[in-house]
Amino acid sequence: GGSAPAPAPAADLPPPLASQGSSSGGERFERLEDVERVAQEQVDAINALYHSDGVVFVDPTFPPIPRSLYSHPDGARSFKCSTCSKRSNLPPQPTREELFNLRFRGDVAARQRTLPCLHCGAPHLAIEFAVRPVGWERASATPPQGIVDDTTLQFSTVPWVVFRGEPRPEDIRQGSVGNCWFVCALSALAEKPELLRQILLTREFNRAGAYQVRLCLAGEWHTVLIDDVLPVDALQMVCYLKPARRQLWGPLIEKAAAKLYGSYEALSGGTFAEAFGLLTGCPSQRILMPAHPARKEPPPLPPGAGEADRAHHAKAMERWRASIVDSDELFAQLFSFRHSEYPVGASTFAAGNEALELEMKRLGLQCPHAYSVMALTAVGEDGTQLVKLRNPNGVALWKGDWSKASPLWTYELKQQLKLEHEDEGVFWMAWCDFYRLFAELCVCRLAPDMLEAREAGWLGSVFNAGQAVTLEAYARSEVEVVLHQEPHVSRGVEAVATLVDLGMAVLKRQFDGSYSTVAYAERCLQQNVHLTLTLEQDGHTASYLVVPLCFGQMRSTEPRKFRLAVHSTQPLAMETAPLDAALVATTLIQRAAEHGDRTPLLKSPALGEALVLHTIDDEAGRVIVAENASFHPLRVGWEADAEGFVSSRRLLMCQDVLPPRTRQVLVVLSRDLKGKAFRLSYGFDGGGHEGGGVPAAGLHIPDIDDLGQLKALHAPQPIAGGAAGGAA
Repeated sequence: GGSAPAPAPAADLPPPLASQGSSSGGERFERLEDVERVAQEQVDAINALYHSDGVVFVDPTFPPIPRSLYSHPDGARSFKCSTCSKRSNLPPQPTREELFNLRFRGDVAARQRTLPCLHCGAPHLAIEFAVRPVGWERASATPPQGIVDDTTLQFSTVPWVVFRGEPRPEDIRQGSVGNCWFVCALSALAEKPELLRQILLTREFNRAGAYQVRLCLAGEWHTVLIDDVLPVDALQMVCYLKPARRQLWGPLIEKAAAKLYGSYEALSGGTFAEAFGLLTGCPSQRILMPAHPARKEPPPLPPGAGEADRAHHAKAMERWRASIVDSDELFAQLFSFRHSEYPVGASTFAAGNEALELEMKRLGLQCPHAYSVMALTAVGEDGTQLVKLRNPNGVALWKGDWSKASPLWTYELKQQLKLEHEDEGVFWMAWCDFYRLFAELCVCRLAPDMLEAREAGWLGSVFNAGQAVTLEAYARSEVEVVLHQEPHVSRGVEAVATLVDLGMAVLKRQFDGSYSTVAYAERCLQQNVHLTLTLEQDGHTASYLVVPLCFGQMRSTEPRKFRLAVHSTQPLAMETAPLDAALVATTLIQRAAEHGDRTPLLKSPALGEALVLHTIDDEAGRVIVAENASFHPLRVGWEADAEGFVSSRRLLMCQDVLPPRTRQVLVVLSRDLKGKAFRLSYGFDGGGHEGGGVPAAGLHIPDIDDLGQLKALHAPQPIAGGAAGGAA
């Protein structure tokens, strides 16, 4: 399979917009439309022009000017404070001699000198500004133009190449932009040189200066055309990703990513999952460690808490204990991943835990930062577990047990693990310290022997429930399914604020035409969600349906796209199809009834639990389902005091009358990342219905008829069976 163009919207869906805004204000979503797709004929024409007229290629769409370096229009003259986010003027650029003394003469005082923010006074290291770009140089230029080697500090006579033999992880180091996430992932992939050669389509040094790089942005492959003009500092050394052995593969891939995202500065800050997806197109598996903020133990109950609060707290504690991954199990799992040559990244971040952050700094771990996991082993008679890491900036700062200066090393162990032969960025540490201090792991699930297919569609909006993707399996198949939401035109804080909730359910079509859920990915506030499952084949074929779960867009008149990537061991047939809101409701109802928190709202010795609420909590918000298990109409009311959430009912309240023996999605709440604060509290009430007869569709305030084609999302469904309809 290959990349498919986005399908035409349904008849009642407006055409795609070049830019999209939010009716609630805040950051504006802008569609990334004109990502170039370079034909080989264009590159051939560039090369022919060089051979005939000596014209060297300079990319007009990503020229060597400040806007290619910085996301902010004033980025060449000002810096953004990491504390207050306001901008201050930069100091004068250092001379060549001043920068040389600052970087290589060991002037500790000068290296520690700070510059205050003009607005809040927060200190910033002056050396961060001294190593910023002052110009651009081409790798093939003749001295005194060209690039100075940052090892010898001289112009080298060794010619530049794209690859010098087999690439190595130590061939690249992080430069003066905060893209450790990207450099670290790229370094990890260097352990499998064939992957790098798949990224770089131009694998030989090109005198014409034109190179093609293949990257996968938000699930869609792009071929990016770049030149080899690179940003340099006052010493004429490469400013950003630092190459070793006069190889261009690292800086070229970094430049292609910068072009794809709009600027080099846009590469600052990111995740391993994003980097692995960009570089390989393969899915990634996130593993949250005990130090991750999402694994924080729920706070204790206040004195005098009621029965409902105690029950809710007990369920929260149960979920928390179940979420903590066992240390030995995780060690064995990671060992298997590395044995299978899956690239693995590890991240540190403290997120307000000052004690943890101070301890990491004391032990020499940077925070927040990204490291690549290179190996795991057990040594000694007691089987002490160790993990081998690499810092992308090329310096191992770890000072704890099993650091290079640790007395725990014996001569035999040093020889066994080849400690003396590692580059300066590699170090070992005890697994127990790693397990305690690191927050997140990311495993790139490489699938070189799997088939790949991609399909695009539309997420739900005010017009309808959007689209799903049908999968037809002709044989039993192992699959990796990744659902991507459409990317913002650029990266960074602005892009994060435009993310919407995203989840996914995989349904199997039964012989009677109904669907059952076989896999479910909870909604999150990430660029994508991932599932691993097995598609079984019953009869001649088996039909499955991938249902995107996105509710934060339900009030938007400006639909968003999605792209589904499927890696499978057997051929599959894929196509988009309209999605019925009733099937989305059925999926949520089934999930809530089987896996949600259950709260009886109305019960009696005669009726039992007549009215029950089922609640699903996820990273993106909350789903609340009401169940009338009695043979009488029952009333249920809900009202919230909330900030930073979007309601699928359009209001933060509802009053519904459920017919006998029915379930209904009362409301779906989704976090809106454009909000500056998030709080949520609500209450329920329920009882018998004192009015007249109740229609099969129930009674609803606000009226669900106002939701148009989304009405079925909040319509009651009989307990004994699912709603009719689905994907056409």
